[in-house]
Amino acid sequence: MKTLTNNGSNLSFIILEDDAEVTMSDTEVVTPDYRFVCENSSTVTLHENVTPPEDWFNGKYTFDGTTWEVNPNLSEGPEV
Repeated sequence: MKTLTNNGSNLSFIILEDDAEVTMSDTEVVTPDYRFVCENSSTVTLHENVTPPEDWFNGKYTFDGTTWEVNPNLSEGPEV
């Protein structure tokens, strides 16, 4: 799997399959399903060959390239 994390907070905001193509430029980050125009190659890091926690959802975990930690600012889970 792959994840994109915010460079300031290490917040993991998307999980992708290993074969998903990710293009990062100075102006945007493009994945198969999303185009992030507010993110770019200097604001996010792509981590490959990761195993996210089973209960992962956008914003629940930070990832520093080695360790997953529950986001200390998390207030509640995703809406169902």
